[in-house]
Amino acid sequence: MQHVRIKSVDGEWVDRDMDGEELVAWLKDNSKDGQVTNDITLFADADFDVTKQEDAVEWVMSDMSLDRDQERVDPAGADFKNFKRNPVVLWAHDYTRPAIGKIANPKVRDGKVVGKVEFDDKDTDEFAWMIGQKVKKGIINAGSIGFKPTTVEFVEEPKDSTRLIHRKWELMEFSICNVPANTNAMAVRAEEPDMDSEKLTALEAKVAELEAKIQVINTPVEKKSYITELFKDKGEPSPENDKDDATIDTLFVASESSGQKETDKMFESMFAK
Repeated sequence: MQHVRIKSVDGEWVDRDMDGEELVAWLKDNSKDGQVTNDITLFADADFDVTKQEDAVEWVMSDMSLDRDQERVDPAGADFKNFKRNPVVLWAHDYTRPAIGKIANPKVRDGKVVGKVEFDDKDTDEFAWMIGQKVKKGIINAGSIGFKPTTVEFVEEPKDSTRLIHRKWELMEFSICNVPANTNAMAVRAEEPDMDSEKLTALEAKVAELEAKIQVINTPVEKKSYITELFKDKGEPSPENDKDDATIDTLFVASESSGQKETDKMFESMFAK
């Protein structure tokens, strides 16, 4: 189902829910040669990108992607003239609640409708500020445009499941919302940069080395060899020194018969320095 607002004969906006077939039928009944003759407000989901800003959030408000209702909104047909005079950002298309922010410089760029959302500050509107914080932290990841279609194209024999394209439309408002109708309307956030392949290879080698060391310390002889290497790594006196050799031997002399009786306390005290 798709939520819509239709202007009645007395000029009042009426909220309705329509499925895709009902919407197409309404538009066919209320258009001539693709020109919509009656006012209707529809809603389409949007992406956003929080990676290119500090206080503002860059949103991709519309592109040509197919939504769940088998509709497309053509960015090339966007009309911002009236919206720029009152570029409001709402919460969940609630026209009764004061705006929680505004959009700076909405425009079409690279085939997408984009704009930067500026949320109200905490002192003026704590709710608006809270929503902005949730967006920036990635808790809320969805937005939606409210728009009025003025020219539509009915796709009678689509190559895919597209049945309706909004070719020209007027942007009415933009809303932050919890749950989008379009599965593609999610945050476009900065991905972690790919690790340099050489560094990744070195890291994998180091992990393999550590895993090998963990596996190899299974017998007293192997343990003695490993501890000798640790002495070298720590910059301790050379194990070839008789005193140091005797110290290492002491650690393992009790375990040579069973392989299970190494003196852990002595070992820990040596490396706790």
